[in-house]
Amino acid sequence: MTVNHIGLSGVNAADILLNNTAHNIANAETPWFSRRLPVLIAQQSHWSGLQNQLGGVRVLYLMRVSNDYLNDQVFRASASQAMADSFSIPMVQLDQLLGGDDTGLTNVLNGFIGNLQRLETRPESLPLRQQWLGSAGQLVDRFNTLGQQLQVISQQQTSQISNVITEANRLGAAIAELNKQIIELSGLQVSNTNTGTNTNNQSSNSNCADLMDQRDDLINQLSAQVSVEVYRNSNNTVNLVIPSSQGDIPLIMGQQYFDLSINPKATDPMIPGVMVNTPGVSVPVTPQQGQLAGLQTLQRDGLMPVINQLGLMAVVLASEVNSQLELGVDPAGNQGTPLFQEVNSTSAMQQRVLPETVAGTEALTVAISDLAQLIPTEYQLVFTAADQCRVTRLSDGQSFSGDLTAETPFAIDGLTIHLTGTPAINDQFLLTPWRNEATQLSIVLDAPDQLALAAQGSGPGDNRNLLALLDCLNGDSTNCPDLLQANILLQSSVANQTAAATRQQKTSQSLFEAAVAERENLSGVNLDEEAANLLRFQQFYQANARLLRTSQMIIDELLAAYR
Repeated sequence: MTVNHIGLSGVNAADILLNNTAHNIANAETPWFSRRLPVLIAQQSHWSGLQNQLGGVRVLYLMRVSNDYLNDQVFRASASQAMADSFSIPMVQLDQLLGGDDTGLTNVLNGFIGNLQRLETRPESLPLRQQWLGSAGQLVDRFNTLGQQLQVISQQQTSQISNVITEANRLGAAIAELNKQIIELSGLQVSNTNTGTNTNNQSSNSNCADLMDQRDDLINQLSAQVSVEVYRNSNNTVNLVIPSSQGDIPLIMGQQYFDLSINPKATDPMIPGVMVNTPGVSVPVTPQQGQLAGLQTLQRDGLMPVINQLGLMAVVLASEVNSQLELGVDPAGNQGTPLFQEVNSTSAMQQRVLPETVAGTEALTVAISDLAQLIPTEYQLVFTAADQCRVTRLSDGQSFSGDLTAETPFAIDGLTIHLTGTPAINDQFLLTPWRNEATQLSIVLDAPDQLALAAQGSGPGDNRNLLALLDCLNGDSTNCPDLLQANILLQSSVANQTAAATRQQKTSQSLFEAAVAERENLSGVNLDEEAANLLRFQQFYQANARLLRTSQMIIDELLAAYR
């Protein structure tokens, strides 16, 4: 080649370098943009006669500076952070709800017991009796309000699960479409620091690299929703799977996306099942990270235990007070009557059962039978034969089997399960003894002169039944759970869980920021470095342009010598 051709190759290379630097600078704030690094090589030299003809320079390719390991680190950290956020933020709200003076049970429960204690010296006083009834109404209102607020929070999380699925489906479809576009450029492979492949077509190279950057951005967003593992194919497409307790479930295979949906057959509206709709079959999925995992964990391990404990406390309150009052007499000597609605009313017993899979004609009801044995959990019942069942305690997974017929109820943890009709084998029910108890707690006695605070056969000033009731409420009776202690334990459990969730949120945030910083250190645009490149490549361009001018001057002088 002549000096003119060598200079021209340098000018062309410098033009590409300057354009690439400009492209990097322009995208310095573009999410997930991977800077391009030019790779130069000397053009092949050859001998011509007795001279070695040097070839100049060319840009071999623009390398997309990206590292799969660092990208995957960000994806996982993003999923972990999203899970921590979606769990800890509602838990803080729950902690404030239960612990607040105006929202929790502590003040109204203390007021209820304190006003009963004031009746010790004057049990016949109608004003003091009315004051106690008023505090009972406040306690019922607080139980009702707390139960309703917990259900609202649960509904909000269920709605959020639906939103996560909608967003995940949008992102998944977009990633599959980018895979398709990349396949269309499959013959023009993009180079990166991992593969080392290259292409001479700079336009296709840049287009494909841009698509891969966009796809990584979408994968990161999708990881925050449902947490995915990335498997990269030789044609630069990716497959995505959801790691879950059921194993790895495919979500994207090349150009095909398998959408997510709420299980339409889910029995429990408070804990909706999520499915991946693969060809021919829908697979249930419980992600281990991501916002969906956080929301599912919140429902299962955060909200439901609180709802169950609150419902159990409502049942204990109503049962203890009603049972003790029924043992006493009012000032007129009449037999005592309940203060609260009966916990084993027909409607209450029916509402404690949710049919899941039923082929028979049976119906179940659940009665509260022994306060001392009650556990704040739910149960799954399966008929293993026409007259036998297996009941699994969902809090610890322990199963119990036995007879269950119309004549033989099944007893477990202070509950009695009654059957009517004929079951079919494998019929399945979800037992929810505590879910509706807090919202349905109510007062049925509003006349202070009907409160049976005296023992049988005594006069109006007797307070022995009142003292026995106080013993029950304070947990001094061997057969009565301690309501005050139960409330303290509930608040402590939620507070500890919230503190742990908050710490995990901060840790996840730090890990995410560290992962992003490590990736940006490699792939991100350094404006100082690019500014230096601008000056360097400008000098490179000017030097080669001067070489062209020098070559032209030599040619002009040679032509002038022959004139």
